[in-house]
Parts: sequence; structure tokens; C-alpha cells
Amino acid sequence: MISRRRCLAAAAGILLSHGMQSTVGTAARAAEDWSGLQVQVGTYAHDTGLFERGMIAGELKALLGRKYRVFIDNMNVKSPLERDGVMLYASGNAPHSGGHDGAYIIIDTKRQAIEVGIWEAKRFRVYRTRNIKFRKPADIVSMIEFYGQ
Repeated sequence: MISRRRCLAAAAGILLSHGMQSTVGTAARAAEDWSGLQVQVGTYAHDTGLFERGMIAGELKALLGRKYRVFIDNMNVKSPLERDGVMLYASGNAPHSGGHDGAYIIIDTKRQAIEVGIWEAKRFRVYRTRNIKFRKPADIVSMIEFYGQ
């Protein structure tokens, strides 16, 4: 019996070979259930590889493009992954840069979407999957107020 995941991966490959790239991301997202990330609450991303090779790594790299490395650097001193309902989140800052270069990530496991906020050289930018608006956990709201927008 062929698993659902293999079937969706095959479908994504067929769509890609026919030039239907915009659909591939949707098929690939459907192949994984992000609720599995809930078991990582309380862990640190560098211990689990969440940002580099975890379930959301591909989506995160595609979303941030050239800013992916800035995000990783700005999450060097970070909190563990926390939960707020179906939302998971973490925040951090670059070493010796508290108040200047920081970042946060919010992961909506139900909608399989990510929001990332990055402060770089005191400038703030938000990146969102499919431009979905997120309800921010209180810790992230406090961080935004501290750093400013």
C-alpha cells in the first residue's frame, strides 16, 4: 500500500515536471502534519535542528530567502519553543546585540504557516507564509514593544 505522503510527493513531482511550481508548495505542505511539532515544545531549535532540517526548514528557507542566515544569526541566543494554543513560537537575539538585532518565529501548526520578524540594524521586517495574519503570543508582543517597529 502506498502511503499518503509518498502519493503527495509523487504528485508534487509530476506537477513540478509540468511547470506547475505554485502548486508544489501546497502539495508538499499537505504531505506533512505540522501538529507533530507540538512534541518539541520546551526544546531548543539548535538541539532539534528545527530551522535547518526540521519539518518547517524548507518553508522557512523559502520564505526568508537571503534573510534566512540573518534569522539564524539573530536566533543565536534564543528561548525554547513555547506553545500558545495551536501556535508555537520562539524568540532570540544575536550575541551581544540585545535590543538591536533580534528575531522571532511563530508557527501555526493548524494552518501550516509561519511568521518571522527580524530586526536588523534597528530595522524591522515581517515575513509571512501566504501573507496570513497571525495572533501574536504575549511574549512576542512584549518583544515587539521592547525592540520597537
